[in-house]
Amino acid sequence: HRRQPFFDRFVSDQDSNGGEFITRRLPTSPDDGYRRMCRLLEKPNSGGAEPITVPWEEVGPVVAAYDSGVAYADSQLARLFDYLRETGLDRETIVVLTSDHGEALGEKELANHTCLYDFLLKVPLVFSGPGITAAPRKVPEQVRLVDVVPTILDLVGLPLPERLDGVSLAPVLRGKRQVFPEEAWSYASSTNYGAALRKSDGAKLIFNNSVWEPLWGQRELFDLRTDPTEECTVSGTDPRGMALRARWSPTIARGHKCEKSVRSA
Repeated sequence: HRRQPFFDRFVSDQDSNGGEFITRRLPTSPDDGYRRMCRLLEKPNSGGAEPITVPWEEVGPVVAAYDSGVAYADSQLARLFDYLRETGLDRETIVVLTSDHGEALGEKELANHTCLYDFLLKVPLVFSGPGITAAPRKVPEQVRLVDVVPTILDLVGLPLPERLDGVSLAPVLRGKRQVFPEEAWSYASSTNYGAALRKSDGAKLIFNNSVWEPLWGQRELFDLRTDPTEECTVSGTDPRGMALRARWSPTIARGHKCEKSVRSA
């Protein structure tokens, strides 16, 4: 099985943790129009939104299954990179390593990847290959997945089409100074959980623009500099929140509803 021998190792580590996991079933309403399925290990007949205690021996295998999948993918990437080096193709191949999203495995009592918190939005982005002259290092500035295409085109010397959403990160990969994007937008299109606007100064607004009541208009404002795990929402009167809402829509900034349609970010 492709998850072995990784699964046995990870599930053994999980078993040693012990303890319990507290989750809750999210109540639904006919007004929602759909069921929101993002709670971890939802129990049948659990009785609404009452907390459920799930023993760790049930949660541990779920986490181990995910971790073993990541470990398997890592082992296959090692085979690919070895082949590139052995054949000399590494001298003419740009490698970009990234992910479409993270995974909730208990954070905020959530599972799956249907929400807009940073443990789902922050993913690795690694560039390696010819044309990259900067010494290997971590770049702390905020970048986006929409920057991948223009970066690759720039690195291989192809012109950038007009109206691309992203910007090329090639300058910093070549060891030069660069002005990084100030804003990063994310949109949970498959679940209508809304959009997130993340600023380079650490301010972040999550806005639910579902067409279904009563979800429309729910907002969460975070200061990622002081609260990187998004535990405490910032007061609605914070001027940064007002500025972010104004960036989304002048109507929302005034506290009123605007159009009742799903709006792409």
